[in-house]
Amino acid sequence: MPIVVVKRDGREEEFASEKIVVSCLKSGATLEVARKIAEIIEGRLLERGINRVTAKELTCMILE
Repeated sequence: MPIVVVKRDGREEEFASEKIVVSCLKSGATLEVARKIAEIIEGRLLERGINRVTAKELTCMILE
């Protein structure tokens, strides 16, 4: 079952780890680090059985 991200304006879209990579790159991370962060976040969501997450929750997970 795909993970759904609820955007700040209420729209929903399927989780895409590439968006985390791009966001991390824009913040100054190297490609290797950005990919690792995305991998960790996706793993946590799957491990916890989360199939719906808000953009704000994702942001907090990335900053941890």
